[in-house]
Amino acid sequence: MNRSAITYLVILAFTLTFFGCNPLDVETPRDVQIDPTDNGINPKRSISVAFAIDASSSMVPDNDLMRTKSGAYAMIDLFDGKKDEAAVVWFSQEIGVELELTTDIYQIQSAIDRIPGTGNANRIWDGAYEAIEQVRGGAGYVKAIVLVTDGEEGKPTWSTRSLDYLISFANLHRVYVYSIALGDYSDGEALERLSNQTDGAYYKVSDPAASDSLVYVFRDIMTDHLRIVQ
Repeated sequence: MNRSAITYLVILAFTLTFFGCNPLDVETPRDVQIDPTDNGINPKRSISVAFAIDASSSMVPDNDLMRTKSGAYAMIDLFDGKKDEAAVVWFSQEIGVELELTTDIYQIQSAIDRIPGTGNANRIWDGAYEAIEQVRGGAGYVKAIVLVTDGEEGKPTWSTRSLDYLISFANLHRVYVYSIALGDYSDGEALERLSNQTDGAYYKVSDPAASDSLVYVFRDIMTDHLRIVQ
């Protein structure tokens, strides 16, 4: 046995003794395939996402709706231009499907631009439900909705679906829910629960007017979540 082999055995014995490892648990180099271009993001994992955006009039005075649209545009800029697809849903006292799933970037941007901002109530859960309906049959490897609101459900609720039902519905169809709560009057507790229990993520944006805060959030959802879902 040569010196190199002896050195290797000594190091291996020390490692197994010190860390308490079972040799069967140790991954050897031949078991690992390394892609030198891998940056943690798999572009082959296409995405089907539906935007569910609050279109109530409270989103207008402080330009929250405009900033939300800018954030959505920034997320669309990260689409692959081939397989990634999006739908656009808005909600207030009514529910609007502005655009069904499509890969056409121009149509998606135009649909976001048309979201009105004239409603007087928040049927948040119904809006999220419709977004899940739009995306659950999508072709994407990853299916998700991005829910944005500055308000809360009425008490009693305005929606015809409950939060519990919405969570079950999303999990049934393996749809991740990413919630963005704007300002001080949104129901952060409910939105956080919705996202946590659907394996999504919750974002609290206390000051939507802060420079590019919503652009950052939308981009983060795309790059740090949707693109790296296992």
